[in-house]
Amino acid sequence: MPQGLAPKGILLDENVSARLKTAFAVPVVHVSEWQEGLKDWALWERAREDHLVIVTQDADFTERMLAQEPPPWVVHVRVGNMRVQEFRDLLDRIWPRIWEALQSHKLVVIYRDRLEFVRGGEAD
Repeated sequence: MPQGLAPKGILLDENVSARLKTAFAVPVVHVSEWQEGLKDWALWERAREDHLVIVTQDADFTERMLAQEPPPWVVHVRVGNMRVQEFRDLLDRIWPRIWEALQSHKLVVIYRDRLEFVRGGEAD
């Protein structure tokens, strides 16, 4: 990742609850606040321009991230069905580690029991 390039905020994709906006200490936008019906490529471009981290359950963003460099960055949520409050509790525990990792990694995958980090195409 180019020196000095860091995320400036978070974009919650449509498959992540807007109620999670308060879980973060940085600026957060939910895709529902933008123009209705934006396609994935348009969301990607907007997140790239604004230096945002895309938090999503959509594997398409992960696949695209593997072939590119930030911005944007991607946090792929792979926890299965989980209540919003339960996911919020998980985020409260792990988000500081994720945010720190995003300073040098382009992709973080969240599982119920672990995190995976990808930097330049290699998992840590």
